[in-house]
Amino acid sequence: MIVRGTVAFDIDGVLADFEDRYCQEFGYENRHLYKLEERLEGDERAIQKATKFARDPNIYYGLEPVEGGIEFLRSFMEHGYYVIIATSRPKVCENVTRRWLLRYCVPYMKLAFVNSKAKELNELGQLLSYLNTSILVDDNPGVLEECQNYYINPLCWKQPWNEHFFPKVWWENGKVVFQKFDETHNIEEYWKD
Repeated sequence: MIVRGTVAFDIDGVLADFEDRYCQEFGYENRHLYKLEERLEGDERAIQKATKFARDPNIYYGLEPVEGGIEFLRSFMEHGYYVIIATSRPKVCENVTRRWLLRYCVPYMKLAFVNSKAKELNELGQLLSYLNTSILVDDNPGVLEECQNYYINPLCWKQPWNEHFFPKVWWENGKVVFQKFDETHNIEEYWKD
């Protein structure tokens, strides 16, 4: 198989539904904000509890898949891309992450753990650039903006906190929808050279 390029996928918010589990625990307020600390509006106790929650490996294995995320990843593999999964999950979650990927039959070639993407955007950009990544699928607009500095094309998986970032992709009616600003396209147009 000829490799067409390298694509990196985030896990939480793109493949695994961390958001739903988080909201069950902490509520559905302020979902338009990406950072958990901002959602909790300076409540130090709640922030500490949320931080402990996000570092607990047991949380991650029970996550449900994001609808369409795994199918979108598979479509990249079917079109000849080398697939990397890049996550800011704590390194202590590596085994549970690998088990989750296996449980849901998520195909990939490399699994990369990076320090908190929100704090170490430069590290992620450098790593993905080093791995010759040409496309990043993520839900964090800050990460997607930073990776453009490394000539990595962003694809934003649609979530409440990234409504103003484009290009955007999401699952609807059994297929991935691709949107450039105000134009919506069938994802098949993305594969055309």
